[in-house]
Amino acid sequence: MKKIAIVGAGASGLAAAITAARCGAEVCLFEQRETAAKKLLVTGNGKCNFLNEDQWAGHFHSQNPALAEKILEELPYKELLDFFEGMGILPYSRKGYLYPMSGQAQSIHMALIETAKSLGVLFCCSTRVEKIERCRGHFIIHTDGKNSARANALILSTGTRAGTKIKENPGAALVQSFGHHIIPFTPALCALRSDGLICRYWHGVRTQAELTLLVDGKAAASEKGELMLTDYGISGIPAFQVSHLVAPALREKKNVLAHVDWLPGIDKDALMRFLDNLSVSFPFRKVSGLLYGILPVKLADSLIVEATKREEELKELGAHMMSWNHMSVSQKNAIIKNIKHFLLPVMGVNDFEHAQVCAGGVPLTEIEIPACRSKLDNELYLTGELLDVHGDCGGYNLQWAWTTGIIAGRGAAKT
Repeated sequence: MKKIAIVGAGASGLAAAITAARCGAEVCLFEQRETAAKKLLVTGNGKCNFLNEDQWAGHFHSQNPALAEKILEELPYKELLDFFEGMGILPYSRKGYLYPMSGQAQSIHMALIETAKSLGVLFCCSTRVEKIERCRGHFIIHTDGKNSARANALILSTGTRAGTKIKENPGAALVQSFGHHIIPFTPALCALRSDGLICRYWHGVRTQAELTLLVDGKAAASEKGELMLTDYGISGIPAFQVSHLVAPALREKKNVLAHVDWLPGIDKDALMRFLDNLSVSFPFRKVSGLLYGILPVKLADSLIVEATKREEELKELGAHMMSWNHMSVSQKNAIIKNIKHFLLPVMGVNDFEHAQVCAGGVPLTEIEIPACRSKLDNELYLTGELLDVHGDCGGYNLQWAWTTGIIAGRGAAKT
Protein backbone atom coordinates (compact mmCIF):
# COMPACT_ATOMS: atom_id res chain seq x y z
CA MET A 1 0.00 0.00 0.00
CA LYS A 2 1.36 3.39 -0.98
CA LYS A 3 2.14 5.70 1.94
CA ILE A 4 1.35 9.39 1.53
CA ALA A 5 2.30 12.19 3.92
CA ILE A 6 0.33 15.42 3.76
CA VAL A 7 1.66 18.50 5.53
CA GLY A 8 -1.19 20.84 6.42
CA ALA A 9 -4.71 19.82 7.41
CA GLY A 10 -6.57 22.78 5.99
CA ALA A 11 -9.15 22.66 3.22
CA SER A 12 -6.84 21.41 0.47
CA GLY A 13 -5.00 19.01 2.78
CA LEU A 14 -8.23 17.35 3.92
CA ALA A 15 -9.52 17.12 0.35
CA ALA A 16 -6.24 15.50 -0.67
CA ALA A 17 -6.31 13.09 2.28
CA ILE A 18 -9.88 11.94 1.59
CA THR A 19 -9.22 11.48 -2.12
CA ALA A 20 -5.94 9.59 -1.64
CA ALA A 21 -7.49 7.32 1.01
CA ARG A 22 -10.42 6.55 -1.28
CA CYS A 23 -7.87 5.53 -3.91
CA GLY A 24 -6.44 2.98 -1.47
CA ALA A 25 -3.43 4.86 -0.08
CA GLU A 26 -2.29 4.95 3.54
CA VAL A 27 -2.42 8.61 4.54
CA CYS A 28 -0.80 10.50 7.41
CA LEU A 29 -1.84 14.13 7.87
CA PHE A 30 0.44 16.52 9.78
CA GLU A 31 -1.00 19.73 11.26
CA GLN A 32 0.82 22.19 13.52
CA ARG A 33 -2.41 23.47 15.08
CA GLU A 34 -4.34 21.50 17.66
CA THR A 35 -7.33 21.16 15.29
CA ALA A 36 -7.56 20.42 11.59
CA ALA A 37 -9.03 23.11 9.32
CA LYS A 38 -9.54 25.58 12.16
CA LYS A 39 -9.79 28.54 9.77
CA LEU A 40 -12.65 26.82 7.97
CA LEU A 41 -14.89 27.28 11.02
CA VAL A 42 -14.89 31.08 10.67
CA THR A 43 -15.17 31.18 6.87
CA GLY A 44 -18.06 33.29 5.65
CA ASN A 45 -18.80 34.54 9.16
CA GLY A 46 -19.27 30.96 10.29
CA LYS A 47 -21.56 30.00 7.39
CA CYS A 48 -18.86 28.83 4.94
CA ASN A 49 -19.39 29.97 1.37
CA PHE A 50 -17.62 26.93 -0.09
CA LEU A 51 -18.35 27.26 -3.84
CA ASN A 52 -19.89 29.63 -6.37
CA GLU A 53 -22.17 28.96 -9.33
CA ASP A 54 -20.36 31.60 -11.39
CA GLN A 55 -17.41 29.69 -12.80
CA TRP A 56 -15.76 32.46 -14.82
CA ALA A 57 -12.00 31.90 -14.75
CA GLY A 58 -11.44 35.63 -14.23
CA HIS A 59 -12.36 35.19 -10.56
CA PHE A 60 -8.92 33.60 -10.06
CA HIS A 61 -5.69 35.61 -10.08
CA SER A 62 -2.16 34.45 -10.85
CA GLN A 63 0.93 35.48 -12.76
CA ASN A 64 0.01 32.54 -15.03
CA PRO A 65 -3.80 32.68 -15.28
CA ALA A 66 -4.00 30.34 -18.29
CA LEU A 67 -2.27 27.58 -16.30
CA ALA A 68 -4.60 28.17 -13.34
CA GLU A 69 -7.56 27.78 -15.67
CA LYS A 70 -6.27 24.41 -16.92
CA ILE A 71 -6.07 23.11 -13.36
CA LEU A 72 -9.61 24.30 -12.62
CA GLU A 73 -10.91 22.68 -15.80
CA GLU A 74 -9.49 19.33 -14.67
CA LEU A 75 -12.15 19.06 -11.97
CA PRO A 76 -15.63 20.00 -13.26
CA TYR A 77 -17.95 21.95 -10.99
CA LYS A 78 -20.41 19.02 -10.90
CA GLU A 79 -17.67 16.75 -9.58
CA LEU A 80 -17.00 19.17 -6.74
CA LEU A 81 -20.69 19.15 -5.81
CA ASP A 82 -20.64 15.34 -5.87
CA PHE A 83 -17.59 15.33 -3.60
CA PHE A 84 -19.53 17.20 -0.92
CA GLU A 85 -22.80 15.38 -1.45
CA GLY A 86 -20.90 12.14 -0.91
CA MET A 87 -20.04 13.42 2.57
CA GLY A 88 -23.64 14.44 3.31
CA ILE A 89 -23.34 18.14 2.43
CA LEU A 90 -26.14 19.59 0.33
CA PRO A 91 -25.78 23.22 -0.83
CA TYR A 92 -28.16 26.11 -0.99
CA SER A 93 -27.54 29.09 -3.24
CA ARG A 94 -27.72 32.74 -2.22
CA LYS A 95 -27.26 34.81 -5.37
CA GLY A 96 -24.94 32.11 -6.70
CA TYR A 97 -22.91 31.79 -3.51
CA LEU A 98 -23.14 28.21 -2.24
CA TYR A 99 -23.41 27.44 1.48
CA PRO A 100 -24.11 24.18 3.29
CA MET A 101 -27.87 23.78 3.76
CA SER A 102 -27.31 23.77 7.50
CA GLY A 103 -26.01 27.34 7.29
CA GLN A 104 -23.02 26.36 9.43
CA ALA A 105 -19.34 26.07 8.56
CA GLN A 106 -19.17 23.42 11.27
CA SER A 107 -21.11 21.06 8.98
CA ILE A 108 -18.37 21.07 6.34
CA HIS A 109 -15.65 20.97 8.99
CA MET A 110 -17.15 17.88 10.62
CA ALA A 111 -17.92 16.19 7.30
CA LEU A 112 -14.32 16.51 6.10
CA ILE A 113 -12.74 15.31 9.34
CA GLU A 114 -15.16 12.45 9.96
CA THR A 115 -14.92 11.26 6.36
CA ALA A 116 -11.12 11.29 6.53
CA LYS A 117 -11.10 9.39 9.82
CA SER A 118 -13.60 6.82 8.51
CA LEU A 119 -11.17 6.15 5.65
CA GLY A 120 -8.32 5.50 8.06
CA VAL A 121 -6.46 8.81 7.66
CA LEU A 122 -4.06 9.28 10.59
CA PHE A 123 -4.18 12.79 12.08
CA CYS A 124 -1.02 14.15 13.71
CA CYS A 125 -2.17 17.50 15.09
CA SER A 126 -0.11 19.86 17.26
CA THR A 127 2.84 18.59 15.23
CA ARG A 128 5.17 20.92 13.36
CA VAL A 129 7.14 19.53 10.45
CA GLU A 130 10.67 20.92 10.77
CA LYS A 131 12.44 19.30 7.83
CA ILE A 132 11.82 16.83 5.03
CA GLU A 133 14.57 14.72 3.46
CA ARG A 134 14.71 12.53 0.38
CA CYS A 135 16.31 9.13 0.99
CA ARG A 136 16.26 6.03 -1.22
CA GLY A 137 12.95 6.77 -2.85
CA HIS A 138 11.26 7.89 0.36
CA PHE A 139 10.43 11.16 2.03
CA ILE A 140 11.55 11.33 5.65
CA ILE A 141 9.44 13.79 7.61
CA HIS A 142 11.11 15.19 10.74
CA THR A 143 8.79 16.80 13.30
CA ASP A 144 9.31 19.05 16.31
CA GLY A 145 8.72 16.05 18.55
CA LYS A 146 12.04 14.62 17.28
CA ASN A 147 10.08 11.84 15.61
CA SER A 148 10.19 10.96 11.94
CA ALA A 149 7.94 9.26 9.43
CA ARG A 150 8.45 7.81 5.98
CA ALA A 151 6.28 8.20 2.92
CA ASN A 152 6.37 7.28 -0.76
CA ALA A 153 4.70 10.52 -1.81
CA LEU A 154 4.39 13.96 -0.25
CA ILE A 155 1.68 16.60 -0.56
CA LEU A 156 2.45 20.08 0.77
CA SER A 157 -0.80 21.83 1.72
CA THR A 158 0.48 24.21 4.36
CA GLY A 159 -1.46 27.30 3.33
CA THR A 160 -0.12 30.70 4.35
CA ARG A 161 -0.05 33.00 7.34
CA ALA A 162 -3.15 34.91 6.21
CA GLY A 163 -5.65 35.31 9.01
CA THR A 164 -3.20 34.19 11.68
CA LYS A 165 -0.73 35.77 14.08
CA ILE A 166 2.20 33.61 13.00
CA LYS A 167 5.20 35.53 11.67
CA GLU A 168 6.14 33.38 8.68
CA ASN A 169 4.47 31.32 6.02
CA PRO A 170 4.68 27.74 7.29
CA GLY A 171 5.34 26.02 3.97
CA ALA A 172 7.84 28.47 2.48
CA ALA A 173 11.00 26.85 3.86
CA LEU A 174 9.74 23.33 3.08
CA VAL A 175 8.91 24.05 -0.54
CA GLN A 176 12.13 25.99 -1.06
CA SER A 177 14.12 23.06 0.34
CA PHE A 178 13.07 21.14 -2.79
CA GLY A 179 14.41 23.90 -5.04
CA HIS A 180 11.16 25.73 -5.74
CA HIS A 181 10.90 29.51 -5.92
CA ILE A 182 8.25 31.65 -4.25
CA ILE A 183 6.70 34.80 -5.62
CA PRO A 184 6.66 36.95 -2.45
CA PHE A 185 3.51 36.43 -0.39
CA THR A 186 1.46 39.58 0.15
CA PRO A 187 -1.86 40.13 1.97
CA ALA A 188 -4.97 39.90 -0.24
CA LEU A 189 -8.71 40.18 0.29
CA CYS A 190 -8.17 42.88 2.88
CA ALA A 191 -8.81 46.57 3.49
CA LEU A 192 -6.98 49.48 1.85
CA ARG A 193 -5.04 51.82 4.11
CA SER A 194 -4.56 55.57 3.76
CA ASP A 195 -3.35 58.43 5.90
CA GLY A 196 -6.05 60.90 4.80
CA LEU A 197 -7.60 63.03 7.54
CA ILE A 198 -11.02 62.43 6.02
CA CYS A 199 -10.88 58.84 7.27
CA ARG A 200 -11.29 60.12 10.83
CA TYR A 201 -14.46 61.93 9.81
CA TRP A 202 -16.19 59.14 7.89
CA HIS A 203 -15.33 56.26 10.24
CA GLY A 204 -18.23 53.85 10.64
CA VAL A 205 -20.10 54.69 7.42
CA ARG A 206 -21.38 51.92 5.13
CA THR A 207 -22.48 52.90 1.64
CA GLN A 208 -22.86 51.60 -1.89
CA ALA A 209 -20.21 52.96 -4.26
CA GLU A 210 -17.92 52.12 -7.16
CA LEU A 211 -14.24 51.71 -6.32
CA THR A 212 -11.54 51.83 -8.98
CA LEU A 213 -7.90 51.22 -8.16
CA LEU A 214 -5.61 53.55 -10.12
CA VAL A 215 -1.97 52.56 -10.53
CA ASP A 216 0.14 55.37 -11.98
CA GLY A 217 -3.07 56.95 -13.22
CA LYS A 218 -4.40 53.86 -15.03
CA ALA A 219 -7.41 51.81 -13.91
CA ALA A 220 -6.13 48.43 -12.66
CA ALA A 221 -9.45 47.06 -11.38
CA SER A 222 -12.94 48.28 -10.57
CA GLU A 223 -15.68 46.93 -8.28
CA LYS A 224 -19.14 48.02 -7.19
CA GLY A 225 -20.70 47.20 -3.84
CA GLU A 226 -20.90 48.21 -0.21
CA LEU A 227 -17.87 50.03 1.14
CA MET A 228 -17.11 50.12 4.85
CA LEU A 229 -15.33 53.34 5.71
CA THR A 230 -12.83 53.11 8.55
CA ASP A 231 -10.55 55.44 10.46
CA TYR A 232 -7.61 54.09 8.45
CA GLY A 233 -9.11 53.75 4.96
CA ILE A 234 -11.64 51.70 3.00
CA SER A 235 -12.88 48.17 3.68
CA GLY A 236 -15.69 46.03 2.27
CA ILE A 237 -15.81 43.52 -0.58
CA PRO A 238 -14.95 46.00 -3.41
CA ALA A 239 -11.78 46.98 -1.53
CA PHE A 240 -10.97 43.32 -0.83
CA GLN A 241 -11.31 42.39 -4.50
CA VAL A 242 -8.68 44.91 -5.66
CA SER A 243 -6.33 44.68 -2.67
CA HIS A 244 -4.02 42.05 -4.23
CA LEU A 245 -2.82 44.67 -6.72
CA VAL A 246 -1.65 47.15 -4.10
CA ALA A 247 1.48 45.59 -2.58
CA PRO A 248 3.15 44.71 -5.93
CA ALA A 249 2.49 48.24 -7.24
CA LEU A 250 3.85 49.93 -4.12
CA ARG A 251 6.87 47.62 -4.17
CA GLU A 252 7.63 49.00 -7.64
CA LYS A 253 7.29 52.57 -6.30
CA LYS A 254 4.12 53.22 -8.29
CA ASN A 255 1.47 55.73 -7.28
CA VAL A 256 -1.70 54.01 -6.05
CA LEU A 257 -5.02 55.80 -5.62
CA ALA A 258 -8.53 54.68 -4.76
CA HIS A 259 -10.96 56.43 -7.09
CA VAL A 260 -14.47 56.38 -5.60
CA ASP A 261 -17.75 57.27 -7.25
CA TRP A 262 -20.06 57.70 -4.27
CA LEU A 263 -23.15 57.81 -6.49
CA PRO A 264 -22.52 55.37 -9.36
CA GLY A 265 -26.21 55.33 -10.31
CA ILE A 266 -26.33 59.07 -11.03
CA ASP A 267 -24.19 60.79 -13.66
CA LYS A 268 -22.69 64.25 -13.17
CA ASP A 269 -25.32 66.09 -15.19
CA ALA A 270 -28.20 64.38 -13.38
CA LEU A 271 -26.61 65.16 -10.02
CA MET A 272 -26.23 68.83 -11.00
CA ARG A 273 -29.91 69.00 -12.02
CA PHE A 274 -30.98 67.31 -8.79
CA LEU A 275 -29.11 69.81 -6.62
CA ASP A 276 -30.24 72.79 -8.71
CA ASN A 277 -33.88 71.74 -8.41
CA LEU A 278 -33.68 70.91 -4.71
CA SER A 279 -32.05 74.22 -3.90
CA VAL A 280 -35.07 76.04 -5.34
CA SER A 281 -37.26 74.48 -2.63
CA PHE A 282 -34.59 74.84 0.07
CA PRO A 283 -32.61 77.99 -0.81
CA PHE A 284 -30.99 78.38 2.61
CA ARG A 285 -30.03 74.76 3.18
CA LYS A 286 -26.28 74.04 3.26
CA VAL A 287 -24.83 72.01 0.40
CA SER A 288 -24.23 69.01 2.67
CA GLY A 289 -27.88 69.22 3.71
CA LEU A 290 -28.97 68.88 0.09
CA LEU A 291 -27.03 65.61 -0.06
CA TYR A 292 -28.56 63.99 3.01
CA GLY A 293 -31.20 62.20 0.96
CA ILE A 294 -28.71 60.50 -1.35
CA LEU A 295 -25.58 60.04 0.80
CA PRO A 296 -25.08 59.03 4.44
CA VAL A 297 -25.06 62.22 6.55
CA LYS A 298 -21.58 61.63 7.95
CA LEU A 299 -20.16 60.97 4.49
CA ALA A 300 -21.86 64.03 2.98
CA ASP A 301 -20.42 66.27 5.68
CA SER A 302 -16.97 64.69 5.26
CA LEU A 303 -16.94 65.15 1.48
CA ILE A 304 -17.95 68.81 1.71
CA VAL A 305 -15.27 69.56 4.32
CA GLU A 306 -12.70 67.72 2.18
CA ALA A 307 -13.78 69.60 -0.95
CA THR A 308 -13.10 72.96 0.72
CA LYS A 309 -9.54 71.78 1.40
CA ARG A 310 -8.82 70.24 -1.98
CA GLU A 311 -10.46 72.52 -4.52
CA GLU A 312 -9.01 75.94 -5.25
CA GLU A 313 -12.46 77.32 -6.12
CA LEU A 314 -13.77 76.44 -2.64
CA LYS A 315 -10.85 77.29 -0.35
CA GLU A 316 -12.17 80.74 0.49
CA LEU A 317 -15.56 79.32 1.47
CA GLY A 318 -16.19 77.76 4.87
CA ALA A 319 -17.99 74.43 4.61
CA HIS A 320 -20.62 75.63 7.07
CA MET A 321 -21.30 78.75 4.97
CA MET A 322 -21.80 77.16 1.55
CA SER A 323 -25.21 77.53 -0.06
CA TRP A 324 -25.78 75.98 -3.49
CA ASN A 325 -27.64 79.04 -4.82
CA HIS A 326 -24.74 81.33 -3.99
CA MET A 327 -22.06 79.21 -5.66
CA SER A 328 -20.57 79.68 -9.11
CA VAL A 329 -20.74 76.95 -11.75
CA SER A 330 -17.05 76.14 -11.21
CA GLN A 331 -17.64 75.83 -7.46
CA LYS A 332 -20.61 73.52 -8.04
CA ASN A 333 -18.50 71.38 -10.37
CA ALA A 334 -15.81 71.19 -7.71
CA ILE A 335 -18.36 69.75 -5.25
CA ILE A 336 -19.63 67.24 -7.79
CA LYS A 337 -16.06 66.25 -8.64
CA ASN A 338 -15.51 65.16 -5.02
CA ILE A 339 -18.68 63.08 -5.11
CA LYS A 340 -18.18 61.42 -8.50
CA HIS A 341 -14.36 61.39 -8.73
CA PHE A 342 -13.06 61.23 -5.18
CA LEU A 343 -9.38 60.26 -4.91
CA LEU A 344 -7.78 58.74 -1.81
CA PRO A 345 -4.05 57.89 -1.66
CA VAL A 346 -3.49 54.20 -0.89
CA MET A 347 -0.47 53.73 1.35
CA GLY A 348 -0.83 49.96 1.77
CA VAL A 349 -3.22 47.22 2.86
CA ASN A 350 -4.01 45.57 6.15
CA ASP A 351 -1.44 43.11 7.47
CA PHE A 352 -1.44 39.32 7.08
CA GLU A 353 -3.38 38.79 10.30
CA HIS A 354 -6.31 40.75 8.88
CA ALA A 355 -6.14 39.31 5.35
CA GLN A 356 -8.34 36.46 4.19
CA VAL A 357 -5.72 35.01 1.85
CA CYS A 358 -2.27 35.70 0.44
CA ALA A 359 -1.29 36.53 -3.11
CA GLY A 360 1.95 34.99 -4.38
CA GLY A 361 3.38 31.51 -3.94
CA VAL A 362 5.10 28.87 -6.06
CA PRO A 363 4.87 29.81 -9.77
CA LEU A 364 2.60 27.49 -11.73
CA THR A 365 5.39 27.13 -14.29
CA GLU A 366 7.21 24.98 -11.70
CA ILE A 367 4.49 22.33 -11.46
CA GLU A 368 3.04 19.90 -13.98
CA ILE A 369 -0.35 21.08 -15.21
CA PRO A 370 -2.97 20.01 -14.32
CA ALA A 371 -1.48 17.36 -12.00
CA CYS A 372 -0.21 19.83 -9.33
CA ARG A 373 2.95 17.69 -9.26
CA SER A 374 6.35 19.30 -8.85
CA LYS A 375 8.56 19.37 -11.93
CA LEU A 376 11.52 18.89 -9.58
CA ASP A 377 10.28 15.68 -7.90
CA ASN A 378 7.63 13.44 -9.42
CA GLU A 379 6.34 12.32 -6.00
CA LEU A 380 5.92 15.84 -4.61
CA TYR A 381 2.60 17.67 -4.92
CA LEU A 382 1.66 21.26 -4.04
CA THR A 383 -1.85 22.50 -3.32
CA GLY A 384 -4.01 25.42 -2.28
CA GLU A 385 -2.63 28.78 -1.26
CA LEU A 386 0.95 27.55 -1.48
CA LEU A 387 0.58 27.96 -5.25
CA ASP A 388 0.50 31.33 -6.97
CA VAL A 389 -3.29 31.51 -7.30
CA HIS A 390 -5.90 33.24 -5.21
CA GLY A 391 -9.54 33.93 -5.86
CA ASP A 392 -12.09 36.67 -5.39
CA CYS A 393 -14.47 36.74 -2.45
CA GLY A 394 -17.35 34.34 -2.99
CA GLY A 395 -16.06 30.82 -2.37
CA TYR A 396 -13.33 30.87 -5.01
CA ASN A 397 -10.39 30.38 -2.67
CA LEU A 398 -12.04 27.31 -1.18
CA GLN A 399 -12.80 26.04 -4.69
CA TRP A 400 -9.10 26.33 -5.51
CA ALA A 401 -8.27 24.44 -2.31
CA TRP A 402 -10.75 21.62 -2.99
CA THR A 403 -9.71 21.34 -6.65
CA THR A 404 -5.96 21.20 -6.12
CA GLY A 405 -6.34 18.94 -3.08
CA ILE A 406 -8.47 16.39 -4.93
CA ILE A 407 -6.20 16.43 -7.99
CA ALA A 408 -3.06 16.02 -5.87
CA GLY A 409 -4.59 13.30 -3.71
CA ARG A 410 -5.66 11.35 -6.76
CA GLY A 411 -2.30 11.75 -8.47
CA ALA A 412 -0.21 10.90 -5.38
CA ALA A 413 -2.17 7.71 -4.75
CA LYS A 414 -1.96 6.43 -8.31
CA THR A 415 1.59 7.29 -9.39
